Amino acid sequence: MLEIKNLTVNIPALPEPILAIPHLSVATAQQVAVMGPSGCGKSTFLNIISGVLQPSTGSVKWQQQELTALSATACDTWRFQHIGMVMQDFYLTNGLSALENVLLPLAFRHWRISDALKQRAESLLEQLDMPRLHSDVAKLSRGEMQRVAIARALLAKPNVIIADEPTASLDAENSRNIARLLLEISEKERCTLVVATHDHFLSEQLQRRLLLRNGIIVSDQQTGAQIC
Repeated sequence: MLEIKNLTVNIPALPEPILAIPHLSVATAQQVAVMGPSGCGKSTFLNIISGVLQPSTGSVKWQQQELTALSATACDTWRFQHIGMVMQDFYLTNGLSALENVLLPLAFRHWRISDALKQRAESLLEQLDMPRLHSDVAKLSRGEMQRVAIARALLAKPNVIIADEPTASLDAENSRNIARLLLEISEKERCTLVVATHDHFLSEQLQRRLLLRNGIIVSDQQTGAQIC
């Protein structure tokens, strides 16, 4: 469960906060779309709840962990253990295969990657309909790259998936496929899913929609949506 209280994010050059949330709760395993025009604070919101950014004031708590109380190093460790990040630009490493890219974050933290983790990485890619495990990611389509990025985010069995415009720049077919995959995986893995998106197809499948304007939540709707 995510609990936010009295949160503001300020920039010295601006008179008003770029994000201001008096109170927000997100239940465990809930699927939430964060929507609004460009510049409304969606990416800032994702960075705050993942601990990438610290708020100017307020509390950000996942279960019993208060993120604002952690040092930068401790917050990085906590995020690695609990949150899977799916970013719009993928951040894959050319010259490495799809499988190697999925395993890369763990390679920075472990002397040796276990056979069990390698098998999980292969299984995730196969579940995501990504058969080209050993292909250089530079040779993959954008839809295939997105599948690799999702598998990488899920490798450590996170409690939370945070995705920033995961279907942006994809064609309609790939956008719908990625939307369905995120929903199916969040249900199967019992992950909380928080997605910043302009994609109405994706947002309509999620259980809850937050609408941001000028850093303020102006609408909070429970949709009761089911996986299509």
